Parts: sequence; C-alpha cells; structure tokens
Amino acid sequence: MQLKIDRASAQLFTACVEIPTGPDRDRHTYCAQEPYRAIVICHANLVLDDLAGAVVDVTIGEVQGEAGVAREANVGVSHTQIVIYQTE
Repeated sequence: MQLKIDRASAQLFTACVEIPTGPDRDRHTYCAQEPYRAIVICHANLVLDDLAGAVVDVTIGEVQGEAGVAREANVGVSHTQIVIYQTE
C-alpha cells in the first residue's frame, strides 16, 4: 500500500528509546503523542521527519504496545502500526 506522509502527521510522532540490533539495526521506531496510539517503524534508515510530503510503501496493522516502544501508560494496549519500507 502507498501512503503520503504529511508534515503535520509526522510531527505527532517522537523517536522511541528502543535501540534495534542485528538485522533490524537500520530501523527507526516512533510513537505517537497522546492521545493517539500509533507506532511507525521506518526501515532502510529512513527517518520520519525527512519523509514529510513523500509517498511511501507501507503495511498497516495492529500490535500490542511493547515497553520501549509504546508510551509507558500504553504498554500492552492495542496500537495501529505503520511500517515504512521505502519511498518512491
């Protein structure tokens, strides 16, 4: 699926404290600010702030928020997850 990232939406996310290792070390993870429950994962060293205005290939699903990714109050709670793989 393709999704256009707008600047206002990108600014709702902050980088997570998670530090990926191994094959995922080129991944950046972001969590939405309150009151939203969404997680964005950017692969291939893509940085969310740099993608504003870009059309990207994504998958969208639902996950349980994990510690280090979800805000502390939302660990274990359902989140929308958007995974960005590449830009056009």
